[in-house]
Amino acid sequence: MSLPIQNQIKCPTCSQSDRIILVEDLYFGLIEKDQKVVARFSIQPDQIKPLLRDIKPPTLEKLPIWLIIPPDIFIGIIIGIILLLVVISGMQQGFDQKYAFSMVLLLVYLIFRRYLNAQYIAKKNEREKEINQAQKAADRWSSLFICLHDMTVFSGHSNNFFAITEFQNRIHKGFPLDSTSD
Repeated sequence: MSLPIQNQIKCPTCSQSDRIILVEDLYFGLIEKDQKVVARFSIQPDQIKPLLRDIKPPTLEKLPIWLIIPPDIFIGIIIGIILLLVVISGMQQGFDQKYAFSMVLLLVYLIFRRYLNAQYIAKKNEREKEINQAQKAADRWSSLFICLHDMTVFSGHSNNFFAITEFQNRIHKGFPLDSTSD
């Protein structure tokens, strides 16, 4: 943690520097229950959960497996599992009855393959945009400071600041960090 260096930066609201810390350092210090951070900034136990909620880092929502794997591979796995179960079960019927479900599923898939692949590619492109936005938000998140005197979040490189209550909207939704540009 880089706690001593941050005393050189002053809060744009209160002009003090004794309770300034990087948002990232505060977050991980609270997560790890680092007593140096808690004691140095006089953080009370009842303040920890709200602080963690307010300054949590940007995240991406998890996708279900069928949105991650290309449709050709996904349907191949499903048909393979079905065929494996049919063979293992040792059904006594003929070929038509034994493999009918797999063949119908494959035929239906082939009919809708173009549409499903187009949907997959569109979702994949959308996900790449989300990943880029999340990376930018994470970069912003890790470069911001917080003043624990007045709960102001600000950039150390400019005079942009806002209240901690606005933090999640500004970080996650890409709002400008400047409090005057709302």
